[in-house]
Amino acid sequence: MPFGRITAALVCLGCLTGLVAYAQAPVVVVDREYEIKAKYLYFLTAFIQPKTDSEAAPPRKRIAVIGKPPQKFTETTQLQQKIRLAETDVPIEWKTFANVDAFRADSRKDWDIVFLIEAAPSEIDATLTTLQNSIDTQKPLLIVTEQEDQFRKLAAVNFYEDKAANRVKIQVREQSLIDRGLQADAGFLKNDAVIFYPVKPARS
Repeated sequence: MPFGRITAALVCLGCLTGLVAYAQAPVVVVDREYEIKAKYLYFLTAFIQPKTDSEAAPPRKRIAVIGKPPQKFTETTQLQQKIRLAETDVPIEWKTFANVDAFRADSRKDWDIVFLIEAAPSEIDATLTTLQNSIDTQKPLLIVTEQEDQFRKLAAVNFYEDKAANRVKIQVREQSLIDRGLQADAGFLKNDAVIFYPVKPARS
């Protein structure tokens, strides 16, 4: 695995585990939902990467956010500016677009992650069609959603709010990662914040 020797991976995974444990504390997750999601997106830049033989760290990671995130999300992204990969500080660049049309009109196409904030149910199909036509399907691009209808149709990762457990979890569809030329760190996939979609059958 090309990023198997990333020295900060275990440190970051520990931070992720700590974040999840914090989310399990007696707080109302919905109040911290977007702060947690912003941090999860930050970690995803380290744990899901293009499937390539190159060991070289990329010059930066770019995350596009489509929709209108709450202020707490924006504040959190401003704190998450760099992540350490292979002993190098890799800058994280965040950009927010009001809608898919604005994203489509942007001249920059080299995004690593696109996070689609929940759309109204009546707009899902049109939103996804526009998004699909706006991206280079050959690029190893991670699409993240927060609504299961979107997740089933297009994305590889979905944020799932488990109200019973008072946690925000990460649904991962491995086939979509493969189809998009991406791979996930094995340790990350074993984290208890991650669940598989469809449910991964138990190995005998």
